[in-house]
Amino acid sequence: MNPEIEILMRISLATLIGAAIGMERQKHGRVAGIRSFSTIGLGVCALVILGIRAGGGTIDSVVLAAIIVGLGILSAKFGLNTEEGIDLSNITAIWTTGAVAMCIGMGELYLGGVISAMLLIIYFVKDLVPINK
Repeated sequence: MNPEIEILMRISLATLIGAAIGMERQKHGRVAGIRSFSTIGLGVCALVILGIRAGGGTIDSVVLAAIIVGLGILSAKFGLNTEEGIDLSNITAIWTTGAVAMCIGMGELYLGGVISAMLLIIYFVKDLVPINK
């Protein structure tokens, strides 16, 4: 496959998956929504692709660790800065969206797809099951 087409496919997929997760979060009135999550998918995937290109076809674990730390800072901002207190579901959704984008950026499309499907199932099943507070 043409390398430019493959990069376009990876970045598009990571962005669309982030948007799908963001739609669910926005539907429930969370601070981070479609724009935030699609941007996380786009940015993390781009960083992984750049890391692979800079590493001559492999990615250094330091680059991955730096992305994970950045996701932690970002998720803390969105998860701790709410009127309702700590929003663990948004924190974990941001981390998982970043993990999906990392998988897709590394060419692990199946793994990224499975993780995305599981995350969306978790959030949509939550809507079907009444929770007593």
